[in-house]
Amino acid sequence: MGQPLSHDHFPGENDYWHPEGRPLREPIPIRRWLLFLLLGIVAWELVFSPRGFLSIWRYTSERKELAKRREALMAEREELRTLKARLESGEAVEETAREIYGYAKKGEEVYVLPAPAGEKSRKQ
Repeated sequence: MGQPLSHDHFPGENDYWHPEGRPLREPIPIRRWLLFLLLGIVAWELVFSPRGFLSIWRYTSERKELAKRREALMAEREELRTLKARLESGEAVEETAREIYGYAKKGEEVYVLPAPAGEKSRKQ
């Protein structure tokens, strides 16, 4: 392919199509162009289409983020269920009344100790 072709390579052709003094170049066959076009389309489809590598990578990343978010929401849901059960049983109300307001059952004595240095008192 490095040297231009001369008329010797195309016997039987007349000089009208290939005048003397003008070297001939081999034309790129249509099959090669079609092959390059097909390879370009396939590469484009593999990388940039909705089913391509970029989309799959994006969907995989999004799926991982959603799985993490789902796990966090499931943990929060469990905490809320536990809190709901405590509130419905009255356990949380009793604990709040005892710790914050200093309430006691009949016959109990309440001792209030000073808070350690640097710690806020729970009473407000």
